[in-house]
Amino acid sequence: DSSAPQICVYIKVSNLNQITERMGSRNADIVVQTMGGRLTLNAPAERCFRLSHDVFMLYTADSQVGEGFAEQLHSQLSQTAHLEYGNCELQVVMGIAHSPTHGQRLDILCKHAELAALAAERQGKAFQHYNEEIAEANRQETLISQTAYKAFTNKELVIHYQPQLNLQTGQVSAVEALVRWEHPELGLLGPDTFLDTLEQQNLLGKLTEWLLDQAIDNPFVNDVVLICDLQKVF
Repeated sequence: DSSAPQICVYIKVSNLNQITERMGSRNADIVVQTMGGRLTLNAPAERCFRLSHDVFMLYTADSQVGEGFAEQLHSQLSQTAHLEYGNCELQVVMGIAHSPTHGQRLDILCKHAELAALAAERQGKAFQHYNEEIAEANRQETLISQTAYKAFTNKELVIHYQPQLNLQTGQVSAVEALVRWEHPELGLLGPDTFLDTLEQQNLLGKLTEWLLDQAIDNPFVNDVVLICDLQKVF
């Protein structure tokens, strides 16, 4: 019944590229075959797909899976694979989305399951169900990506100066320049929320140049050492 609730599981073998590089494509093929066999133990073969080199998907009816399905599936998929040159532990991360709560079309469910898998990978989890927190984080990431260049043209970037005191004299001896983004919709953003996006759009050089120009021209930093530790600033 296509109208019945479905479950979509996005599955990534995180160390498959490493296996390919270290043990060759033949052993990587064995991993793929092993994953296929394990997946078909949990759903009909026509409901199991390989989406890319290291990504698989399982799509089946909610009624076909029981309590603890995610834990059981992850345990099965991450078992040792027997390769030509020895055994290898598979590092598997999964994202899970349910219809109709997380979407009705398969492409939407798959996208949401992928976002859940990415969240699980970032958090060091074995699996993650899609939820509103993930949805909001994706909305913010998309908005930041779409408006990154406007941060410069609309003069939305600001610098916060953090003074450093000389304990002997009690005077300010140095100033650290820290960049922030006053986003019109998301509010004041720290660098951890937009640095990766600027790097992807080749804007880090532009940000560095802007930061140095703004800081050096500020009279507040005259006669003191200006610290622009890019690892801390960004």
